[in-house]
Amino acid sequence: MKSSIKFTTLKKNSEIKNLVVRGSSLLCKEFRFKFLKTHSNTIRYAISVNKKVFRTAVLRNKIKRQIRAIIRNINNISVTFDILIIVNQKYLDNDFATNNRIFVKLLNKIR
Repeated sequence: MKSSIKFTTLKKNSEIKNLVVRGSSLLCKEFRFKFLKTHSNTIRYAISVNKKVFRTAVLRNKIKRQIRAIIRNINNISVTFDILIIVNQKYLDNDFATNNRIFVKLLNKIR
């Protein structure tokens, strides 16, 4: 059952900068989350894939598509927040299912 919380993207550069400066961090080998809790009923997110680490646009776009697929399948979240998802090099060492499990486990730590 999907929750009533909506997912949208962070589009403004000023909002992302504010998130980086004022937000809290969670990290693991594959991801780094910068997040800031909000009181709206939407979770806003941005995905950052470093050009120096992931050289080709095809690979960067594939990673972003996979993360968006993970986000679409998330349910049972009661907390709303703005989040910046930064992908690390170790992301490529795992398959999609493992990255999905790690992502959800890290996301559940935000409470």
